[in-house]
Amino acid sequence: MPRAKSVWAKYIQKNPKVFLCIDDETIYNNRVLVRGEATVLEEPNLGGKWVDIATRMSVRYLGEHGPKYLEPTLTEPRWLLFVKPLTLKTWRGVDWATKYKHSKW
Repeated sequence: MPRAKSVWAKYIQKNPKVFLCIDDETIYNNRVLVRGEATVLEEPNLGGKWVDIATRMSVRYLGEHGPKYLEPTLTEPRWLLFVKPLTLKTWRGVDWATKYKHSKW
C-alpha cells in the first residue's frame, strides 16, 4: 500500500516485475525472497479496500493499539497492490547450513 506519491508504484504500473526481500534480524533471523508480478488493484484513493487491509495489518504487526497508529494517516491516499509470487525462498537461523561447512581444511 504505497502512498500516492510513491514513485515506485508508478514504475510497477509500467513493469509489474517485482522482487521482495524480507530480512528479520530478531533472534529468529527469518528471511524471505520473493520474485513475482504485481498488479495494481487500486490507484491512489481515500477509503478504498486498502483501509480494511491496513487496519488488519496494523493489529497484526503492532497489536491491539495498531489502528491508533494508522488513524492519523487515513487522510492520505494510497495505492493497493497485489504481488503474485512466482518463486519463493525462505530460511531461518544463524548457523551455517551443513552443505556450506568444511569438516577439515
